[in-house]
Amino acid sequence: MTLDFAAEYREAMKCHSMGTSMYEPSFASVMQPGSCGYLDKLGCWQPMFSLSDANALQNAGIAMPEKAIPMPVIHIGTPKPLHANTTKSTEHHFELEPPLAAATGVPATCSTWWDFTSRYGLGAVLACPSGLRKEGYFEGPDWARWARDNASAIIKHRPKLKDHNIWIITTTYATKEAWVNVWGDKENVVSIGFSVGVEGIAKVAPSVEFSKSGSGSNWRTIPARGTSKEDVVVFFHGVEMEFTRIKFGTTGLREVRGESQVVQDPEDSEAWYEVGVKTVGF
Repeated sequence: MTLDFAAEYREAMKCHSMGTSMYEPSFASVMQPGSCGYLDKLGCWQPMFSLSDANALQNAGIAMPEKAIPMPVIHIGTPKPLHANTTKSTEHHFELEPPLAAATGVPATCSTWWDFTSRYGLGAVLACPSGLRKEGYFEGPDWARWARDNASAIIKHRPKLKDHNIWIITTTYATKEAWVNVWGDKENVVSIGFSVGVEGIAKVAPSVEFSKSGSGSNWRTIPARGTSKEDVVVFFHGVEMEFTRIKFGTTGLREVRGESQVVQDPEDSEAWYEVGVKTVGF
């Protein structure tokens, strides 16, 4: 896999309208509403600070945002696995197609299963057997304005971050266990079985049938079984800040854009950056 897989995965999973997807799901304790950080080249969340930590913000010279009103946690069931917009899903029923079910390796206890194949390029499937937990705010400050007004202070605090897109998280979708499968081979067939227990609880079991090329399984279980009971974040909403180097015309651009949208590199007095701010998922 290449480093581009994380970016491709985020782009391909936008079809689910839950904001930005996490190629490498992060623990909810470090990635929660009010967190500020960035995604590195591998798609891992790198936390910077929390907007609720007044002391940390004051020490960094960053203004405290207006108080946001948190919403009650919402639990969302996800019986069907989520797949990328570049991936085709075919639903099957075990009682109608037992020979085909046996070939996939899906347990016979499953009543339904899905086969996933990539239409072109990237193939990706995310399964959250326990469902999703949504956490965020009813309302809050103008996050985009706050980001623009504090862009200069943020890169003064962490100069190297101008090379990354910085995120302010406003909503998270977390799960107790995430199954992620991403592949680039069009010949791969990924199958996930689904059954409902006696108590009416949905149970999902993944299985993978590969082509004759003999490639290995790409399933990742996060967190790894038995390592943690903490939820992991698989999608999030937020405000994204991007710093673009300005090559010329800085003075005129500052007059048009406003000083808060054009900031100086704290490590190079001759370098200036335009701050692009956009909201994602809300």
